[in-house]
Amino acid sequence: MSERLQKDATQADGAGVRSPIPYKWLLVIFLVATCLRLGFMLRYTPVISGDGCEYIRMGMQIRDGKPLTGNFDWPETMYGTLYPILIAGVSKLGLAAEASAYLLSLVSGVVLIWVAFLLARYVYGERTAVCAALLFASFPLFIGLSGSVFNESIYLTLWLSGIYWGIRAIDSFLLRDFLLTGFFFALSTLSRPEAFAYPLFFAVTAVLVGVLRKIQWSRVLSGSMALLSVWFLLMIPYVLFEHRHTGHYRFEGKWNVNYTLGERMDSSMTYFQAGFGLDNNLHLVGPLLDSSLYAAYTPYPHALHDELNYFAHRIHRDWPDTYAIVTSVDLGGPALYLLVVLGLFGSAWSVQRLRHEYILAVMALSIIVVMVTSANLEDRYLYPLPVILLLWAAAGIDKLADWARRTVASWSESLRPASELAGPVCAALVCAVLLVFSAVGTRTEPGFHMQREGFLGVKQAGLWLGRNTPKSAPIAAFEGRVAYYANRTLIILPYADSSTTLSYLVSKHVQFVALDNLHAATMPTIGQWYLHGIPDPRARLVYQTTQGSEDCIRIYSLGAPQTTGQLAGSSGVKE
Repeated sequence: MSERLQKDATQADGAGVRSPIPYKWLLVIFLVATCLRLGFMLRYTPVISGDGCEYIRMGMQIRDGKPLTGNFDWPETMYGTLYPILIAGVSKLGLAAEASAYLLSLVSGVVLIWVAFLLARYVYGERTAVCAALLFASFPLFIGLSGSVFNESIYLTLWLSGIYWGIRAIDSFLLRDFLLTGFFFALSTLSRPEAFAYPLFFAVTAVLVGVLRKIQWSRVLSGSMALLSVWFLLMIPYVLFEHRHTGHYRFEGKWNVNYTLGERMDSSMTYFQAGFGLDNNLHLVGPLLDSSLYAAYTPYPHALHDELNYFAHRIHRDWPDTYAIVTSVDLGGPALYLLVVLGLFGSAWSVQRLRHEYILAVMALSIIVVMVTSANLEDRYLYPLPVILLLWAAAGIDKLADWARRTVASWSESLRPASELAGPVCAALVCAVLLVFSAVGTRTEPGFHMQREGFLGVKQAGLWLGRNTPKSAPIAAFEGRVAYYANRTLIILPYADSSTTLSYLVSKHVQFVALDNLHAATMPTIGQWYLHGIPDPRARLVYQTTQGSEDCIRIYSLGAPQTTGQLAGSSGVKE
């Protein structure tokens, strides 16, 4: 029995002939991947993403020994804490917080290629592993994530590492593999709280596989308990943090926020009205106006049948958009899915291969479930899916290259020497089609688009506010990056009528209001104020941006004292 377990743990299945490659070529792949990511970072990210600003600000607070908050005036219970902790740790070494965040994204993106290589080699063999490394290194979506400040750059690497060690654990039932599975999924959960379900899935799968393979119960139970125990121990500090600020022991702070948001959207509200609504009594009825308030509270019934009904509504609402996103050219269009089918069914499955594909399929399906049940579906929820799809596509490319090689060799004896080139040429052509499709789609991806030069006005306005306003004064805006660049506390502009909004800002002691034209159509009061000014005798226009073409900012003072000679009246606004 032990010999068979060891063989299962160390030998990949379904790979056919394993052809060793010079590892110097892997080094070349990593170097090229690093250059591509650095190039993207330097060329396409002059402005940090919205979520990136929040994570960096959280990291700065941790580094400086302050309470864990971000740009807002409440404890940050919704965002994962791992990325800001890492930012704080690296910045302690002397790097600026922004540079630390970019470095972490870059390193994580390159490490993702290595983890994909290891997993593909373990499941499919050496040739497929090389194809996987090439795909992950050159896939536009992953280049963009590694060159930007997105939490997904950290999460995807940890998530795939957990999958890799989870597959090994269920093959080997070695304690080390279970411990590493729990370790990486704990870090994944600390990065994105929705990963909390994966440790339980692997523990249950280990029990089922152990029964089917007649593994000793002591090994099955000790492995499953080790996985869950490591995960739980690493989660304890986060659970205590959530309890301190919500009054409940919980592994995440998103569910009630999203549940409230989804229920409000189901009552025919727009996303902005549902998320940022403020009633006439200045009650924060929109959960995104203070996510810490709704982390452990929802005004809607939440018995089991209520939550099941909620999921049914979300699936009905989100399924068409989910289908459109999954089949979009962002992932490579039909070229990707043809390769996926070929990779999955191009060779017979042994029992071990069945186990591996079952796990990978559940991982992919879990992303679809997250998308179709989300309160507000965003393109970035898709990002983990291509991690699995590209593994299957790499197997498909290997099968296609082998078919081209054998086909050319069968035509004529004189073509046999040339047949060795047929495989790589065929694989290169298919990869080129896949990457071109993906590059076209990624160019318009909202998260990447909002980092480009057209949004430099956001950064310009924030830096101006930081130079010319009291440090203790909160600012009101809907574009959160303005507050980040100003290093000021953000009060989110609510979805409410003009007089209610003004009363709310007064109650929050706001002195400066930053209005952006990008949200003028979706937030009526912002639109009215941006076009016609704030209807208050104290309000005066003191600044408007001159850089950027996508999002122009106008800053109003609400009776604040003039702090420098640079402040100008509305008749002569200048930087």
